[in-house]
Amino acid sequence: MRGFLINEFPDYGDEKPISYIQNNRAVFLDVFVELSQSLSSNTEILEKAIKYIDENGLDRRFHRNLSSRARFKRIEAASYLSNIPTKTTREALKRAIAREKNHLVKIHVSNALLNLQEISAIPDIVETLLDSPEWYQDKMVNLISESKVDLYDYLPAIIESERPEHQRLVVRFASKYIAQDLKEYLMERVDSDDERIAHAAVDALLNLYPGELGENQYIEHEDSYVRDVAITSLSKAPSREKLDQLIEIVEKKEMNPEPLIYSAVAILRERPKFISLIMDRFQSARDPRVRTVYSRVLSNRLEYFLLKLLTNDNDPEKEIIEQVVSNGETSDIIGFLNKNNNIELENEILSIIKGVCEKDQEVKQVFCSYLDERLVNKMNYEKIEPPRGRREEELDRGKVVFLTILLSAILLFFPTIYVWNHFDQLTAMTVGEHARVFLVDFIFQMTFYVVAVNLVFILLLLLSLKEVINQAKYWKVKSQSFLWKEGILPSISIIAPAYGEEATIIESSKSLLGLSYPDFQLVVVNDGSPDNTLNTLIDYYGLEKVDMIVNERLKTQPMRGLYTNPSYPNLIVVDKANGGKADALNVGINVASKDYICCIDADSLLEPTALLKIASRSLDYEEETVATGGNIMPINGCTVDRGVITGISIPKSHVARLQTIEYLRAFMAGRLGWTYINALLIISGAFGLFKRSRVIEIGGYLTSSERYRTDTVGEDMELVVRLSRHMRESKIPYRVQHAYNANCWTEVPESFSILKKQRDRWHRGLIDIIHFHRRIPFRPMYGSMGLISFPYFLIFEVIGPFFELMGYLAIVSQVIFGMLDWPVALLLFSAIVLMGILVSMTGILFTEYKRNYFTFKETAILLTYAFLENFGPRQIISLWRVGGYISSMKKPKGWGKMVRKGFSTQTTQRKP
Repeated sequence: MRGFLINEFPDYGDEKPISYIQNNRAVFLDVFVELSQSLSSNTEILEKAIKYIDENGLDRRFHRNLSSRARFKRIEAASYLSNIPTKTTREALKRAIAREKNHLVKIHVSNALLNLQEISAIPDIVETLLDSPEWYQDKMVNLISESKVDLYDYLPAIIESERPEHQRLVVRFASKYIAQDLKEYLMERVDSDDERIAHAAVDALLNLYPGELGENQYIEHEDSYVRDVAITSLSKAPSREKLDQLIEIVEKKEMNPEPLIYSAVAILRERPKFISLIMDRFQSARDPRVRTVYSRVLSNRLEYFLLKLLTNDNDPEKEIIEQVVSNGETSDIIGFLNKNNNIELENEILSIIKGVCEKDQEVKQVFCSYLDERLVNKMNYEKIEPPRGRREEELDRGKVVFLTILLSAILLFFPTIYVWNHFDQLTAMTVGEHARVFLVDFIFQMTFYVVAVNLVFILLLLLSLKEVINQAKYWKVKSQSFLWKEGILPSISIIAPAYGEEATIIESSKSLLGLSYPDFQLVVVNDGSPDNTLNTLIDYYGLEKVDMIVNERLKTQPMRGLYTNPSYPNLIVVDKANGGKADALNVGINVASKDYICCIDADSLLEPTALLKIASRSLDYEEETVATGGNIMPINGCTVDRGVITGISIPKSHVARLQTIEYLRAFMAGRLGWTYINALLIISGAFGLFKRSRVIEIGGYLTSSERYRTDTVGEDMELVVRLSRHMRESKIPYRVQHAYNANCWTEVPESFSILKKQRDRWHRGLIDIIHFHRRIPFRPMYGSMGLISFPYFLIFEVIGPFFELMGYLAIVSQVIFGMLDWPVALLLFSAIVLMGILVSMTGILFTEYKRNYFTFKETAILLTYAFLENFGPRQIISLWRVGGYISSMKKPKGWGKMVRKGFSTQTTQRKP
């Protein structure tokens, strides 16, 4: 059809092409929209196509759909009409924006009018901002100010307005449009009572007119954010005058030291000749606060001062180094000493360090932990093992009691039913007779349990099917040009915690940096890796340690350094003391600067458009999207070239193939169903998107450092549950979603021993969450989460493995006693097997929906494994989950270790 449009459309007077178009209008319009968004499209052809659409009324259906009762039809109509610049289309869209009530539809209709540069609709579009939700204002202010329509001539109508919605729009426009009257407007708005407007105004001044912020009215502003930005502005034009101004502030006012240090370091980076000036001020300062600030500024040149120790007149350098060590800034010195080969310099540095260690035991412990053993012994100290952050809680007696009671209820459940049903016969039958009757009753009751489980699975399958269809429809109408407009999608900080990921960290980070997304940053958090993970990143990307302002809103294990490179502006590497994955994620949240955080395992790869697809789910509902998950696919068997998957194939390992079936079943035929009823409780830690402000509100990931003073190995699910609980208790409408077409590829275990540890850990994490949030189940105030999904996890996921193993034992016992009812047993087992195959097959079909990942042969292989997993692997995993339950009643064991093989780089025949 694309070729038909290009080659034959100019001759549309011919009967055959017209007949073809009339019989394929939907296809014609799809191709037209695709061509109209292409920069390489022929303008003459598009003009003729638009003329034909207008003359033959191909767009009338969409005009009608702008008034449809179905929200999707209105969005679809606006999306198509945004590419058809006819008079009738413009009028239809103007009428639609005036009557539309749904804010999501308003965004699409407004975008269509702005695309068509309909200036006369600007007042109507701006009017939609009044008394609208905050999220809508955020998107629309960006959409209006970034449009091709020149707003400058319209501003007089709202520039004097007292409405905050108008002021936000003017401030946003003023941040992009240089004009004297707009600069004055920004300066006035810095004193706004609305904090968001004031902060947006001062940020705009920093970007466009930083020289204006050096005045005392901003340096001494009552708003701490304005003060910090004003101080930061002094580094924008490095000079002696600006440095003197910073020195005056440091020595005369007690202010937040971080922006002062940041600005001073930035000036010294551009004007290194001023280092001697700061050294003189440091030596003459008597106030410990002032000396600390100056030493932190100079610590960014620490290697220079260390080398100066070899000179004769080195007293100033010794004093600076001593102060830096006393401040606790030890990582650079440790790194320098561990690589240094100059014995004379080594002796000088160790002498200074030992002097500080004699006074400060905490500093001593750090050096004894991380310095080479030879250097520690040289100071006459003993080497100690580096302290590891607490990943585990102490044995929770309350949880043990809870699990003991629950286990007793599980084991007594069927005997209690038996006693209830046969109370009048208890003394009339022998023990053997009771055993036989009990086994018959048990199989009968288990049949009901299996039927209930299967009904739940069937319902989830049906809901998943509806969800896949809905998501596919909404994704189709989200054009790339729309998604890439500033502010339409939230900005994202990708956080990748890394512990011992030396083998895969470069491929993974390259993949993440190459993602297709309008506004994102990558924060790699090295969680005290014992291998060369950190140095591998530093060497590959040419990173340098920098001083950055970090608002540590979540309490974590200490950071040891931040590393960046201007050539990779959206990459930040954080080095921190080991504290576990959850603690590393909390550090990443502190460092992150975007609206949402995307938590991903450092050994995982995202498809190039995965971030677009997962973030665009926030455009499908008016409710606030607090979390969204994506699919996890095994990368075993695939090939990777420079961080990009170049070939997709199913794993060769039997263990990994079984997990492929499990993953497809869980993500595509399970979580989509929970999403449909807004009851999703789990998002994989390997790929999840969360609203940063909400995560900070609830205390981040569960760790012993934060407010709840406890750890869990199931931090991914626990965060989703706590977010949902917080939103329910705060009575704020929200959504937790799953994106069916956003894929993350990660390495899965290829041995049963490692898989056993993983499943044991997963089950312990689930039980931790069930206990920690034990107030949720069966309480109406928690909606579908409390009445449906949480009880499901309790009954079928926690208790289910016990019932399943008890069922197998009952069948074996009946065989031993020669009383097995084979037709019933076969029927029961067949139901289990057939349902497993049906769910697995559905997962594969959903994965392949409008895509083509697996060949026919690979699909057949996966379906074979879906059948075979019911004969052994399923029973073994149930046994492991029971073991995980028992482990939860013992002292916590933490995560355990998974050995990484790294990504294959061999050539394959198929492309993804």
